[in-house]
Amino acid sequence: MKKGETKKGGDSSRANFMADLVEEEEVYCGCPFEAVMRISRTSRNPNRAFWACSQYRSKAEPGCGFFDWCDVRAVQFKEQRLRNVIARLQSKVCSLEKENDRLVQLLAVSRPTSAAACDQFMNVDNREIEVVKQRLTQVERQLSRVWIN
Repeated sequence: MKKGETKKGGDSSRANFMADLVEEEEVYCGCPFEAVMRISRTSRNPNRAFWACSQYRSKAEPGCGFFDWCDVRAVQFKEQRLRNVIARLQSKVCSLEKENDRLVQLLAVSRPTSAAACDQFMNVDNREIEVVKQRLTQVERQLSRVWIN
């Protein structure tokens, strides 16, 4: 088999599932070669995937004797990937919390300024309204004089 290839045996869905699970993983044995995935055909572990030395030919020629169940390695591999994802998400949460704190502080600092500006604007508006009311009163008086005359 070529490097990166795994041996998928039989029609067993469990074996194919395990082969798909560990597809991304490169496993090396004690030899300088990548280990190969094989499928157990024993009654104790039927269709269970395992890693073995790629130089294994028979019990008489076992290569370096490397052996490891794929499901155990797959779980460990997936757990490590999940730990990495969790670490990245925790880092993102931390940075978002810091950004949120920064924005809350910015809002707290800008709110009094904004409130003061609003109050000032309202005071200006109120003064303008009073001026307009006074002008309206003057115009009404003038109109009433015109109508009376």
